[in-house]
Amino acid sequence: IGAFPITPGGIGVIELGLTGALIGFGGHRASVVAAVLVYRFLTTVPTLTLGLAAAFTWRRQGRLEPGPAEVPGSAAR
Repeated sequence: IGAFPITPGGIGVIELGLTGALIGFGGHRASVVAAVLVYRFLTTVPTLTLGLAAAFTWRRQGRLEPGPAEVPGSAAR
């Protein structure tokens, strides 16, 4: 299901697929929905948080600022 990225991060599609599969294998609906939402929270939020923290840190240090454009042929010889 995750191989067909219809939405960014598979949001909605993966939850629906996991929920349907787990209920199909006999899981209780409320427990399955809770487990799938906790799973998606734990797989998405830490990555997003670390990525945003890294981007903020790099931007503060000036690493994400575009460098000066090089003129073709002006490289040191």
